[in-house]
Amino acid sequence: MYNIILIEYGIAVYKNNMIRFFSFVNTIEEYQSIKNYNKTKTIEELVKFIGSESCLVNDFALLNLLQAYSINVKMMTDNEINKFMITKKDILIDAKIAKNSEDAISKLRDFALQLSSSKIIETSQNDDLHVIQAVNSLDELDRIINFIGSRLKEWYGLHFPELENIIDTITGYAKLVMRTKNRKFISTEICKESGFPEEKCVEIINAASKSNGGDITHDRMNFIHTLSNFIIQMNETRNELESYLEKQMSKIAPNISSILGSILGARMIAHVGSLRKLACMSSSTIQIIGAEKALFRSIKTGSKPPKHGLLFQHSLIHSADRSKRGKIARTIASNTAIASRIDNFGLGLNKKILEKLNHKITEINTINSVYETNKYRIINDKPKFTKRNRNDKPKFTKRNRNDKPKFTKRNRNDKPKFTKRNRNDKK
Repeated sequence: MYNIILIEYGIAVYKNNMIRFFSFVNTIEEYQSIKNYNKTKTIEELVKFIGSESCLVNDFALLNLLQAYSINVKMMTDNEINKFMITKKDILIDAKIAKNSEDAISKLRDFALQLSSSKIIETSQNDDLHVIQAVNSLDELDRIINFIGSRLKEWYGLHFPELENIIDTITGYAKLVMRTKNRKFISTEICKESGFPEEKCVEIINAASKSNGGDITHDRMNFIHTLSNFIIQMNETRNELESYLEKQMSKIAPNISSILGSILGARMIAHVGSLRKLACMSSSTIQIIGAEKALFRSIKTGSKPPKHGLLFQHSLIHSADRSKRGKIARTIASNTAIASRIDNFGLGLNKKILEKLNHKITEINTINSVYETNKYRIINDKPKFTKRNRNDKPKFTKRNRNDKPKFTKRNRNDKPKFTKRNRNDKK
Protein backbone atom coordinates (compact mmCIF):
# COMPACT_ATOMS: atom_id res chain seq x y z
CA MET A 1 0.00 0.00 0.00
CA TYR A 2 1.30 3.43 -1.03
CA ASN A 3 1.07 6.59 1.05
CA ILE A 4 0.58 9.52 -1.36
CA ILE A 5 1.15 13.01 0.02
CA LEU A 6 0.29 16.25 -1.75
CA ILE A 7 2.52 19.18 -0.79
CA GLU A 8 3.17 22.62 -2.28
CA TYR A 9 5.92 21.59 -4.73
CA GLY A 10 4.68 18.17 -5.83
CA ILE A 11 3.35 14.72 -4.88
CA ALA A 12 5.39 12.32 -2.77
CA VAL A 13 4.88 8.51 -2.84
CA TYR A 14 5.88 6.58 0.30
CA LYS A 15 6.20 2.92 1.12
CA ASN A 16 8.04 2.95 4.46
CA ASN A 17 10.37 5.46 2.71
CA MET A 18 10.01 7.87 -0.19
CA ILE A 19 9.93 5.91 -3.43
CA ARG A 20 9.29 8.73 -5.89
CA PHE A 21 8.51 12.45 -5.99
CA PHE A 22 6.48 14.00 -8.82
CA SER A 23 7.45 17.69 -8.91
CA PHE A 24 5.25 20.40 -10.42
CA VAL A 25 6.51 22.34 -13.44
CA ASN A 26 4.37 25.43 -12.68
CA THR A 27 4.01 25.02 -8.95
CA ILE A 28 1.16 27.42 -8.20
CA GLU A 29 -0.90 26.65 -11.34
CA GLU A 30 -0.73 22.89 -10.93
CA TYR A 31 -1.32 23.04 -7.17
CA GLN A 32 -4.45 25.19 -7.65
CA SER A 33 -5.74 23.03 -10.51
CA ILE A 34 -5.46 19.89 -8.32
CA LYS A 35 -7.21 21.70 -5.46
CA ASN A 36 -9.97 22.64 -7.93
CA TYR A 37 -10.39 18.95 -8.93
CA ASN A 38 -8.78 19.36 -12.37
CA LYS A 39 -6.63 16.68 -14.01
CA THR A 40 -2.98 17.47 -14.80
CA LYS A 41 0.06 15.70 -16.33
CA THR A 42 1.49 14.90 -12.91
CA ILE A 43 -1.76 13.12 -11.96
CA GLU A 44 -1.60 11.02 -15.13
CA GLU A 45 2.05 10.10 -14.38
CA LEU A 46 1.08 9.23 -10.80
CA VAL A 47 -1.76 6.96 -12.01
CA LYS A 48 0.63 5.09 -14.34
CA PHE A 49 3.10 4.64 -11.49
CA ILE A 50 0.49 3.36 -9.01
CA GLY A 51 -1.15 0.86 -11.36
CA SER A 52 -3.56 -1.42 -9.49
CA GLU A 53 -1.95 -0.86 -6.07
CA SER A 54 -4.16 0.47 -3.26
CA CYS A 55 -3.09 3.66 -1.54
CA LEU A 56 -3.81 6.24 1.18
CA VAL A 57 -4.08 9.97 0.44
CA ASN A 58 -3.80 13.11 2.62
CA ASP A 59 -6.06 15.39 0.50
CA PHE A 60 -9.74 15.16 -0.57
CA ALA A 61 -9.11 16.71 -4.00
CA LEU A 62 -6.42 14.11 -4.74
CA LEU A 63 -8.77 11.39 -3.47
CA ASN A 64 -11.51 12.37 -5.93
CA LEU A 65 -9.08 12.64 -8.85
CA LEU A 66 -7.64 9.16 -8.24
CA GLN A 67 -11.10 7.66 -7.72
CA ALA A 68 -12.00 8.97 -11.19
CA TYR A 69 -9.32 6.58 -12.54
CA SER A 70 -10.98 3.70 -10.58
CA ILE A 71 -8.07 3.29 -8.17
CA ASN A 72 -8.59 1.83 -4.69
CA VAL A 73 -7.95 4.96 -2.63
CA LYS A 74 -8.77 5.81 0.96
CA MET A 75 -8.30 8.87 3.14
CA MET A 76 -5.66 8.93 5.88
CA THR A 77 -6.57 9.48 9.48
CA ASP A 78 -5.95 12.86 11.11
CA ASN A 79 -3.00 11.55 13.12
CA GLU A 80 -1.30 10.16 9.99
CA ILE A 81 -1.83 13.44 8.11
CA ASN A 82 -0.36 15.43 11.00
CA LYS A 83 2.72 13.18 11.08
CA PHE A 84 3.44 13.77 7.39
CA MET A 85 2.72 17.51 7.62
CA ILE A 86 5.23 17.88 10.45
CA THR A 87 7.89 16.26 8.27
CA LYS A 88 7.16 18.49 5.26
CA LYS A 89 10.65 20.03 5.44
CA ASP A 90 12.23 16.56 5.34
CA ILE A 91 10.12 15.68 2.27
CA LEU A 92 11.46 18.73 0.41
CA ILE A 93 15.03 17.84 1.40
CA ASP A 94 14.60 14.20 0.32
CA ALA A 95 13.11 15.37 -3.00
CA LYS A 96 16.22 17.58 -3.47
CA ILE A 97 14.09 20.72 -3.79
CA ALA A 98 15.66 22.26 -0.68
CA LYS A 99 19.23 21.89 0.62
CA ASN A 100 18.45 22.15 4.34
CA SER A 101 15.63 23.00 6.73
CA GLU A 102 16.20 26.76 6.49
CA ASP A 103 16.02 26.63 2.69
CA ALA A 104 12.82 24.51 2.91
CA ILE A 105 11.18 27.09 5.23
CA SER A 106 12.10 29.97 2.89
CA LYS A 107 10.71 28.08 -0.12
CA LEU A 108 7.45 27.30 1.68
CA ARG A 109 7.20 30.97 2.64
CA ASP A 110 7.78 32.07 -0.99
CA PHE A 111 5.13 29.62 -2.16
CA ALA A 112 2.60 30.97 0.36
CA LEU A 113 3.23 34.56 -0.77
CA GLN A 114 2.88 33.63 -4.47
CA LEU A 115 -0.31 31.66 -3.78
CA SER A 116 -1.91 34.53 -1.86
CA SER A 117 -0.96 37.04 -4.57
CA SER A 118 -2.40 34.77 -7.30
CA LYS A 119 -5.67 34.44 -5.37
CA ILE A 120 -5.85 38.22 -4.98
CA ILE A 121 -5.35 38.64 -8.74
CA GLU A 122 -7.99 36.00 -9.44
CA THR A 123 -10.59 37.59 -7.15
CA SER A 124 -9.89 41.12 -8.43
CA GLN A 125 -10.64 39.96 -11.99
CA ASN A 126 -14.20 38.94 -11.07
CA ASP A 127 -16.82 40.89 -13.00
CA ASP A 128 -19.21 41.25 -10.07
CA LEU A 129 -16.63 43.35 -8.17
CA HIS A 130 -16.57 45.83 -11.07
CA VAL A 131 -20.38 45.89 -11.00
CA ILE A 132 -20.27 46.69 -7.27
CA GLN A 133 -17.89 49.61 -7.85
CA ALA A 134 -20.05 50.88 -10.73
CA VAL A 135 -23.30 50.89 -8.75
CA ASN A 136 -21.63 52.51 -5.72
CA SER A 137 -20.20 55.25 -7.92
CA LEU A 138 -23.66 55.70 -9.51
CA ASP A 139 -25.22 56.29 -6.10
CA GLU A 140 -22.42 58.71 -5.19
CA LEU A 141 -23.01 60.65 -8.42
CA ASP A 142 -26.71 60.97 -7.59
CA ARG A 143 -25.85 62.38 -4.16
CA ILE A 144 -23.36 64.87 -5.62
CA ILE A 145 -25.78 66.05 -8.34
CA ASN A 146 -28.59 66.55 -5.81
CA PHE A 147 -26.32 68.38 -3.35
CA ILE A 148 -24.82 70.77 -5.91
CA GLY A 149 -28.19 71.20 -7.61
CA SER A 150 -29.77 72.42 -4.37
CA ARG A 151 -26.88 74.86 -3.95
CA LEU A 152 -27.38 76.12 -7.54
CA LYS A 153 -31.10 76.66 -6.96
CA GLU A 154 -30.44 78.64 -3.80
CA TRP A 155 -27.82 80.83 -5.45
CA TYR A 156 -29.65 81.51 -8.73
CA GLY A 157 -32.90 81.80 -6.75
CA LEU A 158 -31.66 85.14 -5.41
CA HIS A 159 -31.91 86.43 -9.00
CA PHE A 160 -34.88 84.36 -10.29
CA PRO A 161 -36.70 82.68 -7.34
CA GLU A 162 -39.83 81.70 -9.32
CA LEU A 163 -37.88 79.32 -11.60
CA GLU A 164 -37.49 76.68 -8.88
CA ASN A 165 -41.25 76.12 -8.67
CA ILE A 166 -41.63 75.85 -12.47
CA ILE A 167 -38.78 73.39 -13.28
CA ASP A 168 -38.72 70.09 -11.38
CA THR A 169 -35.52 68.39 -12.62
CA ILE A 170 -32.04 69.57 -11.63
CA THR A 171 -30.54 68.94 -15.08
CA GLY A 172 -33.25 70.97 -16.83
CA TYR A 173 -32.69 73.80 -14.35
CA ALA A 174 -28.92 73.69 -14.96
CA LYS A 175 -29.33 73.65 -18.78
CA LEU A 176 -31.54 76.74 -18.72
CA VAL A 177 -29.21 78.61 -16.35
CA MET A 178 -26.22 77.66 -18.53
CA ARG A 179 -27.83 79.24 -21.61
CA THR A 180 -28.93 82.50 -19.95
CA LYS A 181 -26.87 85.32 -18.47
CA ASN A 182 -29.85 87.17 -17.05
CA ARG A 183 -33.56 86.43 -16.60
CA LYS A 184 -34.37 89.39 -18.88
CA PHE A 185 -32.76 87.61 -21.86
CA ILE A 186 -34.77 84.36 -21.54
CA SER A 187 -36.59 83.58 -24.80
CA THR A 188 -38.60 80.73 -26.31
CA GLU A 189 -35.57 79.60 -28.37
CA ILE A 190 -33.40 79.27 -25.25
CA CYS A 191 -36.15 77.33 -23.46
CA LYS A 192 -36.64 74.95 -26.42
CA GLU A 193 -32.87 74.37 -26.65
CA SER A 194 -32.96 73.43 -22.97
CA GLY A 195 -35.58 70.78 -23.75
CA PHE A 196 -38.83 72.37 -22.51
CA PRO A 197 -42.21 72.35 -24.34
CA GLU A 198 -43.93 75.53 -25.50
CA GLU A 199 -46.35 75.69 -22.56
CA LYS A 200 -43.47 75.53 -20.10
CA CYS A 201 -41.55 78.16 -22.11
CA VAL A 202 -44.46 80.61 -21.92
CA GLU A 203 -44.74 80.02 -18.18
CA ILE A 204 -40.99 80.66 -17.66
CA ILE A 205 -41.03 83.88 -19.73
CA ASN A 206 -44.07 85.22 -17.87
CA ALA A 207 -42.46 84.44 -14.52
CA ALA A 208 -39.21 86.14 -15.60
CA SER A 209 -41.05 89.33 -16.56
CA LYS A 210 -42.83 89.47 -13.17
CA SER A 211 -39.93 88.20 -11.03
CA ASN A 212 -39.23 89.65 -7.58
CA GLY A 213 -35.53 88.66 -7.60
CA GLY A 214 -32.66 91.09 -7.44
CA ASP A 215 -30.07 91.87 -10.09
CA ILE A 216 -26.89 89.82 -10.44
CA THR A 217 -23.40 90.81 -11.56
CA HIS A 218 -21.38 89.25 -14.36
CA ASP A 219 -18.76 87.74 -12.01
CA ARG A 220 -21.34 85.98 -9.86
CA MET A 221 -23.10 84.67 -12.95
CA ASN A 222 -19.84 83.10 -14.15
CA PHE A 223 -19.59 81.02 -10.96
CA ILE A 224 -23.24 79.96 -11.35
CA HIS A 225 -22.46 78.88 -14.94
CA THR A 226 -19.54 76.74 -13.74
CA LEU A 227 -21.82 75.00 -11.23
CA SER A 228 -24.51 74.36 -13.86
CA ASN A 229 -21.89 73.07 -16.34
CA PHE A 230 -20.55 70.72 -13.66
CA ILE A 231 -24.06 69.33 -13.04
CA ILE A 232 -24.61 68.75 -16.78
CA GLN A 233 -21.29 66.90 -17.13
CA MET A 234 -21.97 64.78 -14.05
CA ASN A 235 -25.39 63.86 -15.41
CA GLU A 236 -23.84 62.75 -18.72
CA THR A 237 -21.30 60.54 -16.92
CA ARG A 238 -24.13 59.14 -14.80
CA ASN A 239 -26.11 58.15 -17.90
CA GLU A 240 -23.03 56.51 -19.46
CA LEU A 241 -22.35 54.62 -16.23
CA GLU A 242 -25.96 53.46 -16.06
CA SER A 243 -25.83 52.09 -19.62
CA TYR A 244 -22.51 50.34 -18.83
CA LEU A 245 -24.08 48.81 -15.71
CA GLU A 246 -27.04 47.47 -17.68
CA LYS A 247 -24.72 45.80 -20.20
CA GLN A 248 -22.57 44.22 -17.48
CA MET A 249 -25.57 42.95 -15.53
CA SER A 250 -27.05 41.39 -18.68
CA LYS A 251 -23.76 39.45 -19.09
CA ILE A 252 -23.06 38.53 -15.45
CA ALA A 253 -26.56 38.14 -13.98
CA PRO A 254 -29.21 38.09 -16.73
CA ASN A 255 -31.82 36.33 -14.56
CA ILE A 256 -31.44 38.74 -11.63
CA SER A 257 -31.63 41.76 -13.95
CA SER A 258 -34.79 40.35 -15.60
CA ILE A 259 -36.52 39.97 -12.21
CA LEU A 260 -35.18 42.96 -10.26
CA GLY A 261 -33.80 45.24 -12.94
CA SER A 262 -30.14 45.98 -13.56
CA ILE A 263 -29.67 48.74 -10.94
CA LEU A 264 -31.59 47.07 -8.11
CA GLY A 265 -29.89 43.74 -8.84
CA ALA A 266 -26.49 45.42 -8.74
CA ARG A 267 -27.38 47.09 -5.43
CA MET A 268 -28.34 43.72 -3.96
CA ILE A 269 -24.99 42.21 -5.07
CA ALA A 270 -23.11 45.26 -3.72
CA HIS A 271 -24.86 45.05 -0.33
CA VAL A 272 -24.04 41.35 0.03
CA GLY A 273 -20.47 41.52 -1.37
CA SER A 274 -20.53 39.21 -4.40
CA LEU A 275 -22.81 37.15 -6.62
CA ARG A 276 -21.63 33.94 -4.98
CA LYS A 277 -22.64 35.16 -1.51
CA LEU A 278 -26.06 36.14 -2.85
CA ALA A 279 -26.44 32.66 -4.38
CA CYS A 280 -25.66 31.04 -1.00
CA MET A 281 -28.43 33.00 0.75
CA SER A 282 -31.97 31.80 1.36
CA SER A 283 -35.03 33.63 0.11
CA SER A 284 -35.94 34.88 3.60
CA THR A 285 -32.57 36.64 4.01
CA ILE A 286 -32.77 38.10 0.48
CA GLN A 287 -36.19 39.52 1.37
CA ILE A 288 -34.74 41.47 4.35
CA ILE A 289 -31.45 42.65 2.74
CA GLY A 290 -31.10 46.33 3.59
CA ALA A 291 -33.43 46.20 6.64
CA GLU A 292 -31.04 44.63 9.15
CA LYS A 293 -31.49 47.36 11.77
CA ALA A 294 -35.27 46.98 11.70
CA LEU A 295 -34.92 43.19 11.97
CA PHE A 296 -32.67 43.31 15.04
CA ARG A 297 -34.86 46.00 16.61
CA SER A 298 -37.90 43.74 16.18
CA ILE A 299 -35.98 40.84 17.78
CA LYS A 300 -34.95 43.06 20.69
CA THR A 301 -38.24 44.87 21.35
CA GLY A 302 -40.71 42.25 20.08
CA SER A 303 -42.22 44.55 17.45
CA LYS A 304 -43.29 43.46 13.97
CA PRO A 305 -40.40 42.32 11.71
CA PRO A 306 -39.79 44.13 8.39
CA LYS A 307 -41.49 42.80 5.26
CA HIS A 308 -38.83 44.03 2.80
CA GLY A 309 -35.54 45.89 2.56
CA LEU A 310 -33.96 46.93 -0.72
CA LEU A 311 -36.72 45.04 -2.53
CA PHE A 312 -39.07 47.93 -1.74
CA GLN A 313 -37.44 49.76 -4.69
CA HIS A 314 -39.03 47.19 -7.02
CA SER A 315 -41.93 48.71 -8.95
CA LEU A 316 -44.27 45.81 -8.15
CA ILE A 317 -43.78 46.24 -4.40
CA HIS A 318 -43.85 50.00 -3.84
CA SER A 319 -46.84 50.41 -6.19
CA ALA A 320 -48.87 47.65 -4.48
CA ASP A 321 -51.23 48.00 -1.51
CA ARG A 322 -49.77 47.64 1.97
CA SER A 323 -51.66 44.41 2.59
CA LYS A 324 -50.11 42.80 -0.52
CA ARG A 325 -46.51 44.03 -0.19
CA GLY A 326 -45.36 41.23 2.11
CA LYS A 327 -46.60 38.44 -0.17
CA ILE A 328 -45.20 40.07 -3.32
CA ALA A 329 -41.82 40.66 -1.62
CA ARG A 330 -41.73 36.99 -0.57
CA THR A 331 -42.41 35.73 -4.10
CA ILE A 332 -39.82 38.09 -5.64
CA ALA A 333 -37.22 37.06 -3.04
CA SER A 334 -37.78 33.34 -3.69
CA ASN A 335 -37.43 33.82 -7.45
CA THR A 336 -34.33 36.00 -6.91
CA ALA A 337 -32.72 33.21 -4.87
CA ILE A 338 -33.26 30.75 -7.76
CA ALA A 339 -32.05 33.31 -10.35
CA SER A 340 -28.86 34.10 -8.39
CA ARG A 341 -27.93 30.40 -8.27
CA ILE A 342 -28.47 30.05 -12.01
CA ASP A 343 -26.36 33.15 -12.69
CA ASN A 344 -23.61 32.02 -10.33
CA PHE A 345 -23.08 28.83 -12.33
CA GLY A 346 -23.43 30.71 -15.64
CA LEU A 347 -26.33 28.73 -17.09
CA GLY A 348 -27.73 31.67 -19.08
CA LEU A 349 -31.14 33.32 -19.17
CA ASN A 350 -34.10 31.24 -18.02
CA LYS A 351 -37.41 32.79 -19.12
CA LYS A 352 -39.57 30.40 -17.08
CA ILE A 353 -38.62 32.15 -13.80
CA LEU A 354 -40.05 35.49 -14.95
CA GLU A 355 -43.20 33.80 -16.29
CA LYS A 356 -43.79 32.00 -12.97
CA LEU A 357 -43.21 35.25 -11.07
CA ASN A 358 -45.76 37.16 -13.15
CA HIS A 359 -48.29 34.32 -12.79
CA LYS A 360 -47.82 34.24 -9.01
CA ILE A 361 -48.20 38.02 -8.63
CA THR A 362 -51.42 38.04 -10.70
CA GLU A 363 -52.68 35.19 -8.53
CA ILE A 364 -51.93 37.20 -5.35
CA ASN A 365 -53.72 40.25 -6.72
CA THR A 366 -56.81 38.26 -7.77
CA ILE A 367 -57.05 36.36 -4.45
CA ASN A 368 -56.78 39.57 -2.44
CA SER A 369 -59.34 41.35 -4.64
CA VAL A 370 -61.84 38.48 -4.21
CA TYR A 371 -61.23 38.51 -0.46
CA GLU A 372 -61.80 42.27 -0.27
CA THR A 373 -65.07 42.07 -2.28
CA ASN A 374 -66.39 39.26 -0.06
CA LYS A 375 -65.38 41.22 3.02
CA TYR A 376 -67.22 44.27 1.66
CA ARG A 377 -70.33 42.16 1.02
CA ILE A 378 -70.27 40.71 4.54
CA ILE A 379 -69.94 44.17 6.03
CA ASN A 380 -72.84 45.53 3.94
CA ASP A 381 -75.09 42.52 4.61
CA LYS A 382 -75.03 43.13 8.37
CA PRO A 383 -78.27 44.47 9.91
CA LYS A 384 -78.14 48.22 10.23
CA PHE A 385 -79.02 49.70 13.60
CA THR A 386 -80.33 53.24 13.64
CA LYS A 387 -79.47 55.50 16.49
CA ARG A 388 -82.36 56.21 18.82
CA ASN A 389 -83.39 59.80 19.27
CA ARG A 390 -83.19 61.25 22.72
CA ASN A 391 -86.77 62.44 22.52
CA ASP A 392 -87.95 58.88 21.83
CA LYS A 393 -86.94 57.62 25.26
CA PRO A 394 -89.75 56.12 27.39
CA LYS A 395 -90.95 58.60 29.96
CA PHE A 396 -91.25 57.38 33.52
CA THR A 397 -93.65 59.32 35.75
CA LYS A 398 -92.76 59.78 39.36
CA ARG A 399 -94.90 57.78 41.76
CA ASN A 400 -96.81 59.62 44.46
CA ARG A 401 -96.04 58.74 48.04
CA ASN A 402 -99.74 58.32 48.85
CA ASP A 403 -100.01 55.65 46.15
CA LYS A 404 -97.91 53.14 48.10
CA PRO A 405 -99.62 49.80 48.87
CA LYS A 406 -100.92 49.63 52.43
CA PHE A 407 -100.07 46.53 54.45
CA THR A 408 -102.36 45.71 57.39
CA LYS A 409 -100.97 44.01 60.47
CA ARG A 410 -102.02 40.40 60.94
CA ASN A 411 -103.79 39.40 64.16
CA ARG A 412 -102.12 36.83 66.37
CA ASN A 413 -105.38 34.87 66.70
CA ASP A 414 -105.41 34.29 62.96
CA LYS A 415 -102.41 31.94 63.06
CA PRO A 416 -103.02 28.36 61.83
CA LYS A 417 -103.51 25.93 64.65
CA PHE A 418 -101.50 22.67 64.57
CA THR A 419 -102.87 19.70 66.60
CA LYS A 420 -100.53 17.19 68.15
CA ARG A 421 -100.51 13.81 66.48
CA ASN A 422 -101.37 10.74 68.64
CA ARG A 423 -98.77 7.98 68.84
CA ASN A 424 -101.37 5.32 68.22
CA ASP A 425 -102.07 6.85 64.77
CA LYS A 426 -98.87 5.38 63.33
CA LYS A 427 -99.15 3.40 60.18
